[in-house]
Amino acid sequence: MLAQWMIYYIKNAQQSVKTWESSLASAPKERKLAYIHLANEILQLSKKKSNAFEIEFKPVLQLSLKQTCDAVPECLSKIGRVLEIWSQRSVYSDEFLNVIRKDLGLQAYRSPLNSSPPAKQDHHTAHVPKYYPEVQAILTLTQKISSSVSSTQTSNSGSDRQELKSKKIAELDLRRELEQAVSNYLSSIQSGIVKCEEELQALEESSPTSNTENYTPKFVFPNSTDPLMNERRMFEYHSKFDNDKLWEGTSSFTQNGAKVKKIVPKPSWFESKKLYKLSLPKMLSESKTNPSTHVNGISPIGASPEGKYVNSHVLQLEHVNQGTAFSPQIRAKLHLRGLLPPKVEDLAHQVERAKAFMARLEKPLSKFLYLDRLKNEDSTLFYKLVMENPKELCPIIYTPLVGTVCQDFSLLYTPSFHQGLFLSLDDFDHLEECLNNWPHPHPHIAVITDGSRILGLGDLGVNGLGIPIGKLDLYIAAGGFSPLHTLPIVLDLGTNTEKYLNDPFYIGTKRPRASDEVFFKFVDAVMAAIHKKFPETVIQFEDFSTEHAFSTLERYRNKYTMFNDDIQGTGAVILSGFINAVKISGIPIKDQKIVFFGAGSAGVGVAKQIQEFFIKDGGMTEEESKDLFWLVDTKGLVTFDRGDKLPSHKVLFARSDNNGKQYGTLQEILDYVKPTALIGLSSTSGAFSPEIIRQMKGYNERPIIFPLSNPSSKAECSFDDAMTNTDKKVLFASGTAFPSYFDGEKEYIPGQGNNMYIFPGLGLGTYLSSSTTISDSMIYASAKTLAASLSPKEIAADSLYPEINRIREISAQVALGVMKTAVAEGYAKNPEVIELVKKIAATGAEGEKEGVKYVTDRMYFPKYSSDDVVVREVRNYDAL
Repeated sequence: MLAQWMIYYIKNAQQSVKTWESSLASAPKERKLAYIHLANEILQLSKKKSNAFEIEFKPVLQLSLKQTCDAVPECLSKIGRVLEIWSQRSVYSDEFLNVIRKDLGLQAYRSPLNSSPPAKQDHHTAHVPKYYPEVQAILTLTQKISSSVSSTQTSNSGSDRQELKSKKIAELDLRRELEQAVSNYLSSIQSGIVKCEEELQALEESSPTSNTENYTPKFVFPNSTDPLMNERRMFEYHSKFDNDKLWEGTSSFTQNGAKVKKIVPKPSWFESKKLYKLSLPKMLSESKTNPSTHVNGISPIGASPEGKYVNSHVLQLEHVNQGTAFSPQIRAKLHLRGLLPPKVEDLAHQVERAKAFMARLEKPLSKFLYLDRLKNEDSTLFYKLVMENPKELCPIIYTPLVGTVCQDFSLLYTPSFHQGLFLSLDDFDHLEECLNNWPHPHPHIAVITDGSRILGLGDLGVNGLGIPIGKLDLYIAAGGFSPLHTLPIVLDLGTNTEKYLNDPFYIGTKRPRASDEVFFKFVDAVMAAIHKKFPETVIQFEDFSTEHAFSTLERYRNKYTMFNDDIQGTGAVILSGFINAVKISGIPIKDQKIVFFGAGSAGVGVAKQIQEFFIKDGGMTEEESKDLFWLVDTKGLVTFDRGDKLPSHKVLFARSDNNGKQYGTLQEILDYVKPTALIGLSSTSGAFSPEIIRQMKGYNERPIIFPLSNPSSKAECSFDDAMTNTDKKVLFASGTAFPSYFDGEKEYIPGQGNNMYIFPGLGLGTYLSSSTTISDSMIYASAKTLAASLSPKEIAADSLYPEINRIREISAQVALGVMKTAVAEGYAKNPEVIELVKKIAATGAEGEKEGVKYVTDRMYFPKYSSDDVVVREVRNYDAL
C-alpha cells in the first residue's frame, strides 16, 4: 500500500493523501508510530527536491501525528519530545508546530530530555534520521520510477516497441523494489520499538509469588521512599517508544542479608527528573488497576496502594491550574474533589474577586506580594488581571515599585522561587547545564542584567533579578509573548555595594565586582551559550553600568539578535513623545535646543535617537544636528576643554564652542543655552526646582520638560510642580507614573515616557519576522509608529503618548512597523512576514489592517483550556 502511495503521488498528490490516510487508519496501533518516522524523514529529504512536495506532504505528517496520538495515548510524551526537537533544530516553523501542538493538546508540553540543539543549520541537514539509508533508498527508487514514467509517456509513436516493453518491465521491477524498501523500513522501525519494549519489560518489578522465601525481585531500591524510584517508573511509562536507554545497567548491594541489584541511571537521567509530575491521569489509572506497578507497597507517582493520589500537584502547575474555574467533571477526573471550594467560577469572576481583595490592601508592597503569589499559582488569572488593568497594576509589577522589590529581593526570596536564572562566575564551566535546567526550553525573549545599575538605585547585585522578571511580565501583558517562552537572567559578577557585602541575608556571592577582562570573558560565554541553546531568542540587556551598557551593545548587536533597552528603548520612547511635543510647541526642528541633565547611557541614548529624528525629518546634517544638544553631568556642561578625560559615550555631544568658559550649575547652563527642552536622566530628585521650571517658561510659551528618572523618588520634578510653575502650559513626560493635576475645573493627565510603549512591540516584531539583527532603523521605526498612534481624542487633549489601556493595540502597531523595516533592510527571514509586507505595500490601508491582525493573532491571550486539553496538559506538562 505504501509503495503504491509513493508511486501514485507522482501523478496525483491530493489522492495520495487519502491513500495514506486509509493505510494509516488500517495499520495496527503498534505500527502507527512508524508512520510518523516515515512521514517526517521522507518530508525532510524531499524538501530539497520540490517545494510543492513539502506543502502537500505537511498535512500527511499532521494526520499521522493526530491518528497515532488518538490510537496510542501513551506515546503523547514521545511525540511532545519529538516536536521540541523539531522546534529547536528549526526542522519546521514554530507556526506549523504550534498548529500540531494545538491539535494534540500539547501546548504546555516542554521536554527536558533534549540537550542543547545544534547552532543554526540548513533545514535540510539539521535533521539526520536514524534510518537515513532506508529512506534515501525509498526516495531514490521513487525518483527513478518518476523518470521512467515520464520517459515512457514522452516516447514517440515511432519508438521501438521492444524498447517500450523493456522500459515497462524495468518500471515494474523498480516498483517491486520500492515496495520491498518501504516494507524493510517499517519493519526496521518496528523491530526497534519491540526491542525497546522488551528492554523496558525487563526492568519491571516481578509480582511476589506465594513462596516468599525463594522470591528475589529483579530490581529493588535500598530505600522504598526514594523519589528516584517513583521518577524512574514515571519515566519508564513514557519511554515505551524511546530507543534511548537512560540506565547504565545494574550494581549490587546487600539488603537483609540478600544480594540484590540496583539500577544505576546515566547522567542524562537527571535531565529528565522534571518528568516527576507528568501524566497524572494515565499513571493514576494504571496505579489503581495494576498492583504489579507498586514497589514495596508504594505505587508510582506517590499514590497509595489503593490508588488514592493527592492531586495537589495539579494545583501547583501555574500554567495549568484554574482553581475555582475547574469544572465538576475535571475535578472528578483529576481527583480534586475536596481540594477546591465547591463554587465554580469563570475567569471573569475570578478577576473581579482578585480586584476586590487588592482594593483592601493599602501598601503597594502588599499588592505586589499578592500578585506575585497569584502568578506562581495561576498565571492565566494573573495575566488576565494585569491586562485588564494595566494603568493600575503595571506600576505595581514594574516601575516604580520594582525598585523597592529589588532592594529587598534577598529578604523576599523564598525556597520555591523559580522565576529566573542566576548565572554566577562560579557557573562559568556549567553555563550549558544551567540553561538546560530552565524548565521552558524554547524562550522567545530573554532579559539579562548584571544588577550593576538598577534604575537610579545603583549596584544591587543579584537583587537586580527583579528587573528582568518585571520586564518580562510586561512583555507578556503588553506584547503578547507567552509566559512559557520567556527567560529572565541575572549575572552574578559580584557587587561593590558594602551594604550587600556585609548583609548576612544577601543571596549573591560576596565579592567585589569582576574586572573588565573577567566581565567580558564571562558575558561572551553567556551569550554564546544562550545562542547555542536558543538560537532564535531575542535578547534584551537591561540596567548594566553605563560603560558596560554601551560596550556590550557595540560588542554583540551585529553578532546576536539583541538590544539595550536603557539606551535604545528609552531613546525611542522619548523620541516619540518629543516628536509630538515639537508639533504642539510650534517651534521648527532647526530651532530646537535641548539640554540633557544626566549624561549616562540613557541620556546619550535618548540624544542619539532625537538626533536621528533631526537628520531624517529635519533634513539636517550630522554636524548640524549635534549643535542642538548640550549634555550636563555632575561636573557641569560637558565640554572638550574642561580638564577631565571624557568617557567615549560623552564625546559625541561634547561642546567645543564655549570659548573656554565652563558652566557648572544648571541655572547657569540654562541662561547660556536658553533651551526649548529640558530632559532629566540624572536620578537627582528635585533637580528641576520651581525656579528652574519658571526659567524654562520664560524662554518658551510651551516649554518641553521631561523628568525621566526612575523610580519616582529619583524624578527631577513632579507633574504638579511642572504645571503649577508654567501656568499649565508645560509639555510634560515623566519616566514614572505621576498623579493627574486638577485645577478645580479640569483634570490634566501627565504623559509618561514608559519604555513599555516600545520594547514589547520591538521584541515581538523582531521575533515574528525572524530578524537576524535589531538595527537602528528598526528602533527608529518603533518610535515613529508610536508617535503616530495617537487617537483623535488624544491629539485634541495635547497628549504626547496614547492611553496605557490601549497598550496591546499599540504594541501590535509597533511590532508591524518593526517588521516592515526588518523586511526592507533584508534582516527578516520569515517568508510569511516578507510576503505580508509586500502585500501591505501593494494594498495600503487595508494591508495595514491585515498586518496588525497578523500580529494580534500571534499574541498570547490568557484564557482557560477546555477540560480535554487540561487532561492532556496535565499528562504532558513539564512541571516547573
